[in-house]
Amino acid sequence: MKTRKFTAMLLALAMVLSLCSVSVLAADTSVTYGGVTLGFGDPAHESTWPENAMGLEGSNGTYTAVYEGSDAAYYYPDTLSLYADCGDTSLTLTGDGVKFATYVDAEEMLHNSITTEENGADLFTLKIQSAGTVTITGGSSTVTIQFSAPKSDYPESDGTPTGLNGYLPIGQYANGNMWGSPYSDGTASAGNTPKVVGGYSGTGVSLGAAGGYVEYDMNVTNSDTTPYGVDFIVYGNAFVGNPEAASVKVYGTPVNGTAGWYELAGSLYYADETLRNVDVTYKKVTSASGEFTSAGIWYKIERNGVTLRSWTKFNTNTNVAWWPEESEGYLGANGVWGGVNDVVISADQTQITYQNVTLVRDTDATADYAFGYADITPNGTNYGTPVNPYTYNTTGGNAYDISWAVDENGEPVRLTTISKIRVYTSAALNVSSGDAPIFTVPSIFGETSTEVCGIYAVTGSGSGVGAVPTVELSEAGDIGLTAGDAGTTVNLQGLEMDSVTISVSGGTYIFINGVATSTATIDLSDGAVHNVQIIVQSGTASPYIVLLQLAA
Repeated sequence: MKTRKFTAMLLALAMVLSLCSVSVLAADTSVTYGGVTLGFGDPAHESTWPENAMGLEGSNGTYTAVYEGSDAAYYYPDTLSLYADCGDTSLTLTGDGVKFATYVDAEEMLHNSITTEENGADLFTLKIQSAGTVTITGGSSTVTIQFSAPKSDYPESDGTPTGLNGYLPIGQYANGNMWGSPYSDGTASAGNTPKVVGGYSGTGVSLGAAGGYVEYDMNVTNSDTTPYGVDFIVYGNAFVGNPEAASVKVYGTPVNGTAGWYELAGSLYYADETLRNVDVTYKKVTSASGEFTSAGIWYKIERNGVTLRSWTKFNTNTNVAWWPEESEGYLGANGVWGGVNDVVISADQTQITYQNVTLVRDTDATADYAFGYADITPNGTNYGTPVNPYTYNTTGGNAYDISWAVDENGEPVRLTTISKIRVYTSAALNVSSGDAPIFTVPSIFGETSTEVCGIYAVTGSGSGVGAVPTVELSEAGDIGLTAGDAGTTVNLQGLEMDSVTISVSGGTYIFINGVATSTATIDLSDGAVHNVQIIVQSGTASPYIVLLQLAA
């Protein structure tokens, strides 16, 4: 989670400070009584969940905090951001069943009572532990807010993960609780029921920094008859303007191939700045030594033994509170990490390497992630019902097509079924920082970290296999694609030209190397082989996907 998600400070409220009393007859976003103005979220920022689904119901200084989301039958939040202001007057908030959180170097401290000065701002972080009240004094009258007990009791559903294989985050929630716990009982190692298994979890799992992952058992069939050809949907806690992109790998056996892990290539997979098949190593440094000039967490990026980024300080913290420890249930023989493939832990547990990952740009522009990334599109309520991934959607989660699967060379592989799904944070790169790849640097808390709250197999039927598109190359004309070329690599080397323009027609949505366009010019003057992925999709039909390999 970035800082904005972590403190939940993104609700635009119309608040006017006043000393007059205001009665509220129905749930409202903000109230003013006795000189104290109250509301959920930060009035200086845009709306986000769950604060945008909270209201205050009551009158004359006595209110009830009402969650008005469409899933209210199943969910009530355990963490909320409460705005409480009385002009220049300090307030004191006292909780019964509710505590108040403050943070120093990412360390969370809970208080039974807190003042405006102790909090350092008018925005208070509430930790709701049971049904209770918050009493606010400091205005001309005492104000109370009643809270319900937190809950996340979504019904179980077919077509969801059947088991948890592993989970290993590095970040603000790597302490084994809340978003850092993969189990419904809020632990990292002793839970009985994994979150996301069997249904949706209102407080899911936060994957931490780049490479941090969660992996589930889940059998899914690659189908051309589902809407848009997509096969499963990953739900996070996304909202527009704060994407925290994750890539997805699936485990399956290709037709005439070997069982293994394969990336589902998202729209940025073939982008020039994207790093594919790299190893990201993090190191816990407890004191300055040699090249590690300060304590904290450091990282490096390598590919095939070649260093792309040497040891670099990851965040502004000088402590190691973001490091997953054995004592918190992550590492060790009984840890939730569990020795999962492509994750290597040093013997002294001070280094973690996530192998063979893809790193993409880290941006706050939702539109930069066209398709193929989790925690980008807000969920909505129709779990399992897909929206078209090839056009911008305001709700519906992020749907995946197993036909996006590629091998380590970026070439398509045909998987008929998969048995495991791994979601990992891939948004990391500051693409404007020069030639050497470098991560964006988080502040005291709030790394870019994907959240996963549910994974659902797709329901419903589409219109079947889409039509074969027409692809033309400048000077060469129509390359004559057939239905049998779908999902394969077409070799077009020996073109004897320094550049080639590709023109694609025959569908509503056309992507060339992940960019929504029907034409693209490829420079072939370097003599190298260039991979060009083409996706064409219309209506509810499954897409036509092909990879062209072009060379002069």
